[in-house]
Amino acid sequence: MSLVPVSGAVSGLQWAQLIVFAVEAPVMTLNLLTHNANGALGWFFLQNFCLLRAIGYIMIKVATSASLVKVGSILSQVALSTLFFGFFGVWHECTASTRHKRPFLFGWTMQIVLHLAVGTAIGLVIAGALGAVDDQPTAKNPKPGDNIVVAGLSIFVITWMVLCVLVTTLNKTAGMLNLEKKLLLVLTFCTPLLGIRVLYSLLGAAIDNSTWGFLTGGTIAEQVLLAALPEFVIIISLSIAGVMTRHPPQNLTASGSRQRQGRSAANGYGMRRV
Repeated sequence: MSLVPVSGAVSGLQWAQLIVFAVEAPVMTLNLLTHNANGALGWFFLQNFCLLRAIGYIMIKVATSASLVKVGSILSQVALSTLFFGFFGVWHECTASTRHKRPFLFGWTMQIVLHLAVGTAIGLVIAGALGAVDDQPTAKNPKPGDNIVVAGLSIFVITWMVLCVLVTTLNKTAGMLNLEKKLLLVLTFCTPLLGIRVLYSLLGAAIDNSTWGFLTGGTIAEQVLLAALPEFVIIISLSIAGVMTRHPPQNLTASGSRQRQGRSAANGYGMRRV
């Protein structure tokens, strides 16, 4: 048990988050093993998101000092980048059969741009958060690191807006397989929840007062409704979608062509277009 005192409600929420992400990590590992190369990055990063969240909350629960609690909180918060990477990877899997129609938007070029943006954002967030922990407030800089964290989270918000455009574009693209359509439906449902989650962090970093900050998280109601609940719904929804769409066709090419192999459509995913 942590020697750093917290309220019973906060402690209960931390335990709930620890348990949910610890349970979901093996499910994401299963999805990683049962999806093909098109979705490997997505399920790998979703697995890492669950692991980082669980490890962060373990550190918080066993912490013997406030500094260790902050380190665990930072580790848990920076896992947000892996959630974004997971979204990009699942979205990339959804584009496998239609990638040839919009090679720039649906191909690796956009993936690289998005990953670089999120990498820059999380670098700024880590630098700012560590500055807030290590540096002492001064008259000129009463909240060290806050501006850097806000800048990093602003990039997250912009990247999320780009993701919204990409998901909308893919929804309007004809010729997708049933499997891809199922994944895209869940991704479309989860994308607004991802926006709520990143806006919550941005507002916490921007406001950063005694009741609501990037690491402190605001009231218990705000933590549940704006952070924990969206993350729970996202991870559980994507894990179920991954299990339901496991073992996708292995013969999708970069041009979107398909080579029929026996009765590969017999399992219900089908090579049927929708």
